[in-house]
Amino acid sequence: KTQEQKAVKALKYGRPLHIRLSTASPDWSGYCCEGGLPLEVFAAAKWKTQEVWSQVVRPQELDGACFNFDSHFVFVTSDLDLPRVQQHLKGRLPYYDALAIIDIAPDSIH
Repeated sequence: KTQEQKAVKALKYGRPLHIRLSTASPDWSGYCCEGGLPLEVFAAAKWKTQEVWSQVVRPQELDGACFNFDSHFVFVTSDLDLPRVQQHLKGRLPYYDALAIIDIAPDSIH
């Protein structure tokens, strides 16, 4: 599935949208462009406005949609440690400075 299809499905059914980066720090210009995801997918308040999400959802995809923005959210995960996240994602991930970063120590998970 393309990122756009995943975003539409998450929006349509009020489900979270998980963007898994693993160890990558991609250039989002290939995904966040005309016909792709808007940059605002990384800015919750902006993403949840009809003006923005309607750039991704076609009118025919509105049939049967629940669009529950109380249960829909976008989260990004990375396998990089915090210093590498700061090094590789700052300046590459849209709205990076507005994101909440949660650093989980791998050895704390049993």
